[in-house]
Amino acid sequence: MKFWIEKIKTFIPKAHEFALTAFIISVPLSKAVAECLLILSIVLWAARKIILGEPWFRETGYSLILLAFLVSSSFSLFGSENLFESMRGMLKLLRHLLIFFMVVDTFRTEEGIARLVKLIIAGWLIVLLDGVWQYHYGFDLIRRAPIDFSSVHIRIGSSLKNFGIFAAFILFYIPLFISIALTKSLKKTERVLGLILLVLSLVCLYHTHSRGAWIASALAILFFGVISGRKIIIFLVVAASLTAVLLMPRSVLIHLDIENKEQSVVERFVLWQRALDVIAARPLFGIGINTYSISHKKYDKHQSYRVRGYYAHNGYLQMAAETGLVTLGIFLFFIARLFLSFIKSLRCPVSEPKRVLLFWLASGLFGFLAYACADTILHNKPTLYLFWFMCGLAVAVMRLSAISPQPSAKENSKTLS
Repeated sequence: MKFWIEKIKTFIPKAHEFALTAFIISVPLSKAVAECLLILSIVLWAARKIILGEPWFRETGYSLILLAFLVSSSFSLFGSENLFESMRGMLKLLRHLLIFFMVVDTFRTEEGIARLVKLIIAGWLIVLLDGVWQYHYGFDLIRRAPIDFSSVHIRIGSSLKNFGIFAAFILFYIPLFISIALTKSLKKTERVLGLILLVLSLVCLYHTHSRGAWIASALAILFFGVISGRKIIIFLVVAASLTAVLLMPRSVLIHLDIENKEQSVVERFVLWQRALDVIAARPLFGIGINTYSISHKKYDKHQSYRVRGYYAHNGYLQMAAETGLVTLGIFLFFIARLFLSFIKSLRCPVSEPKRVLLFWLASGLFGFLAYACADTILHNKPTLYLFWFMCGLAVAVMRLSAISPQPSAKENSKTLS
């Protein structure tokens, strides 16, 4: 009997790590599979706590902040315009925070994190190739999603079925491939693979024709150049951006509507003003989490005919509109704390593989949060899963860096694999 008990105790942590890894890989590939794997991950996480007697929440340095974020968001229930939808929104938020804590709790070794990153790269390569297929044949292979169009342009979304969400994933992973390609201590085959994935990512990013994502990607790469001390990257990004503005066709840079106005810019100003109207009316705790698209009309002072029933296309404004300025302030404090921790970790001596991961996660999150200023990625399920998972991974890597001894020459020569 003791033999089987020990087997179960050994099996559960491994199964939980597998389920979490499979979950983040499946997010861009299949909603149904991702949801099943998330439920399995939560069940296995609870089993670890009950059967193995582990503490339910390990101290992360962010527990109180995220608890305050959850409680503040729950206050929006009292003034919600639709209590049922707000209850659903709270359940979604609880799942997102559980993802964060599960990732911090599960990936506590260099080997586990290296295995995770390697599998994420393999999964993402499939998504990129699927996007290339979609561009050439008009549909993706995994979910049979058709291409989208903007004016005269083809817009690809790969298996994510949406060009904006696809672009958010791409811009998050671009710094990882840059970091791998530039790290001399890695094997040549790894660096070449990083370069190939970088080129594929940039090609797919261009064909999303999401200009907000283009700008956010440039900012992510600039941020990478700053924190890594690589001035050549900063120069190349600035030069490439100026060249693109001067040489790209006007139809690529400017999307005109039937009134011959810049459609995206005009519409976003309308959407942002609408969100500001809501915030002005309910500043403290908002109109109710998960209710913006069905409740904003009541507070819209301008009643523009444009983009009715849309999200705010600014994650921060919509968060404030739904859950109030208090909740937004707590969220921004969490982000500020996370980036201060990045800076602190990067100033300490860490091994080359950890530095690669820190450069990636800091730059990827920076670009992601920049893109959230102009799109809905803080309110879309796939991108929220990505965000909270990677925040958890960032904390896991930083904790591991803090408890590890100063890197030796041998450690610096280790590869991600």
